[in-house]
Amino acid sequence: MYRIIGADKKEYGPVTADQLKQWIAENRVNAQTRILAEGATEWKAVADCPEFAEAVAGKSPPPVVGASGPKPDADALAAGILARDYRIEIGSCVARSWGLLTRHFWLIVGAAFVLGLIQGAVGLLAGVCMGSLYFLLLKLIRGERAEFGDAFAGFSLAFLQLFLADCRT
Repeated sequence: MYRIIGADKKEYGPVTADQLKQWIAENRVNAQTRILAEGATEWKAVADCPEFAEAVAGKSPPPVVGASGPKPDADALAAGILARDYRIEIGSCVARSWGLLTRHFWLIVGAAFVLGLIQGAVGLLAGVCMGSLYFLLLKLIRGERAEFGDAFAGFSLAFLQLFLADCRT
């Protein structure tokens, strides 16, 4: 039995392996979908599960927005988005963020403190420091394993882009 995190960030399951394979075939689940096997403690991508390797092998990844090809009609896209029924529950958002902070308090506070020191000492690195902190926080939000070293990912993954983005202002 498995649980998955859907595109809507909601948890679904438990479901059987056969049901998941059917969802993969129907493009309801892709290789990047987060999955938790019964008895496991860590979420991982469907592509990282050997039992689903064959099912996702022939599937192409979902299209990237902004990729080459015909451009979508902006007015139709905006109308479609506005026509959806969205409910934003502020209390739920605050509760989830509070839970994230309390579960990873020392990691978040420690990373923010050290990056703040670096930013204060070398003001030109403000964009790189903020990008690094955002990277760490995104990993935590996505339920991925994060370490203190991830707080410095902006220095190795996208230094030039983050540095230049901050210089624009």
